[in-house]
Amino acid sequence: NTPFETVDPSVDLNHCTITVSRDKRGALRYTLKDNNSNTGTFVDNVELTPRERRIITDGTLFTIGATSIILRASDSEE
Repeated sequence: NTPFETVDPSVDLNHCTITVSRDKRGALRYTLKDNNSNTGTFVDNVELTPRERRIITDGTLFTIGATSIILRASDSEE
């Protein structure tokens, strides 16, 4: 778990989750889901539906509250 700190009042305390796993080839895979937040989680300006899990990749823009974030995946396999 890694917390993300923001002063944005529209971001819930536990707004969303990004799960990091490995695919069949061993490459890192990032899966985003909304945690029933009050303001929603958006990927490329499209809101995730309840219980939806969306695979995101390096460069994906997602928005929580009024905060926009771009995923920058690590190049290293540490």
